[in-house]
Amino acid sequence: MERKIEKILLVMILIGAVFSISMKDYINFLSYLVILSFSLFFLNIINKLGLSKNYRVIVLIMMWLHIFGRYVSLYNTTYYDKVLHLISPFLITMIVYDYFKRFKLEYPKTTVFLLVLGMLCSFEIYEFLLSSLVGIQMQGVFDNSGAEIMSPIVDTMIDLILGAMASMSFLFLKKETKK
Repeated sequence: MERKIEKILLVMILIGAVFSISMKDYINFLSYLVILSFSLFFLNIINKLGLSKNYRVIVLIMMWLHIFGRYVSLYNTTYYDKVLHLISPFLITMIVYDYFKRFKLEYPKTTVFLLVLGMLCSFEIYEFLLSSLVGIQMQGVFDNSGAEIMSPIVDTMIDLILGAMASMSFLFLKKETKK
């Protein structure tokens, strides 16, 4: 069943890319290619690390939610991006924690939190570079008319705070088992 869902989500990403080309929307096409590349990269990592196959579906759903939000202009609201910045780090923390528990580290929660925080910072740098160098508006919150609802710096800081809170929430709720 997971494989069927994976194929459907990957096909939806490809359809979005093809649709963007047909509409001569090359910026969105680039976005779809990046998302498709990230999806395939993470799916490959999950396979190689021998993690649960359910994580493959989780990664694809996270990527699809990003595409869906861009396609129907949900990013033009304050809340859609913020909800994703809560859900995604929570799920990423779950995946990374599962992997690091296999190493039986003395402080797995601290290690996982710092790694996920680094990923969050890297993603915000990626958003900054796309906004600055390519002109894709990925920082700040703007309405459909282009009016600023939230400045880019405030948006970035709130994204990082929400992501850190989500990661800490998972780690706080996760019970350590002593062997």
